[in-house]
Amino acid sequence: MTTTHTPSGTDFLDVSEIAVETTADIAARLERSPLLLEARGLDVTYVTEDGEVPACRDIDLQLRRGEILGIAGESASGKSTLLNALSRLQRPPAVTSAGQVMLHPVDGGEVDLTALSEEQLRRYRWDSLSIVMQSAMASLNPVMRLDTQFIDVIMEHDRDMSKAAARTRAGELLEMVGIPAARLRSYSYQLSGGMQQRALIALSLASNPDLVFMDEPTTAVDVVMQRQILTQILQLQATLGFAIVFVTHDLSLLLEISDRIAIMYGGRIVEIGMPEQLYANGQHPYTRGLRASFPPLSEPVRRLRGIPGTPPDLLNLPTGCAYHPRCPLAIDLCRTERPELRPAAGGLAACHRAGETEESAPRTDPTDPEETA
Repeated sequence: MTTTHTPSGTDFLDVSEIAVETTADIAARLERSPLLLEARGLDVTYVTEDGEVPACRDIDLQLRRGEILGIAGESASGKSTLLNALSRLQRPPAVTSAGQVMLHPVDGGEVDLTALSEEQLRRYRWDSLSIVMQSAMASLNPVMRLDTQFIDVIMEHDRDMSKAAARTRAGELLEMVGIPAARLRSYSYQLSGGMQQRALIALSLASNPDLVFMDEPTTAVDVVMQRQILTQILQLQATLGFAIVFVTHDLSLLLEISDRIAIMYGGRIVEIGMPEQLYANGQHPYTRGLRASFPPLSEPVRRLRGIPGTPPDLLNLPTGCAYHPRCPLAIDLCRTERPELRPAAGGLAACHRAGETEESAPRTDPTDPEETA
């Protein structure tokens, strides 16, 4: 179940105050929204002494204006690598080895971000694309006051703005995330962890970008502050209308805030769908495994079931489906032929046995001669 993001007069929204959208409402809204960003056959490789590591492969993804797209998966699934590639922030040894990342500006046309130089990218950073990293402490300069950092960004992207006007704008940005403008004279280490993270969110919005990438922005804070930051993000997104690509390992969080969710495993997207569909009827066994690993708050007490095994070694991926060594439904076809994303229950799933469960599906390969004899 997901939510529409309605502004409120309070500093922080409670999730219970946010109106619920049905899957049909979300689908209709996205259908009306113009395309903003598109990955076409995107591959990202880490070039190491031990060989080339295929961190992301065959990524096809679309993001529409105003959409919140969640990307979930275990550690080493490729989600942060994908975010860095989409935002053109990857550094060696990571390289975009194939494919395109197409930006669709509001004035029409399309721009291949993978073909731009660092100097050309400056035109789009902050103004069209910005990012919130998972550690504000590592992103904000501890020896510069906040006002200096904010003013530098604002004036760099609006050369006609005076320093006084930039300072006023910086104060407005801080107040927009619930921090008094007077804290502009503070150093980042003088702020709490939650305030640092909110300041970083404010800085990402300095030039009113069309898209904000968020790489686990609430990982370093406690659960109470996490809730405040998330509801603040939803309020800002509703007010300003920017799109979000939100990366996290926490599927339960994405089920609550996203319009669509992409599940990654072994460097590939294995399922894409609406939150309600993934929650109630995930088509890929890995999606169901992630969902089952989070304890319910309102259901009867039950034993949690984790996913056995460990994520695959990207230098030595299994043949066929990369998930088959851990999958309870794996058959011979899964071990020999890699499944591609195809329509499944209103979304897309890369699974030969999409939608089947351990209870409903036979464990043997239906093409096995011993079974058909």
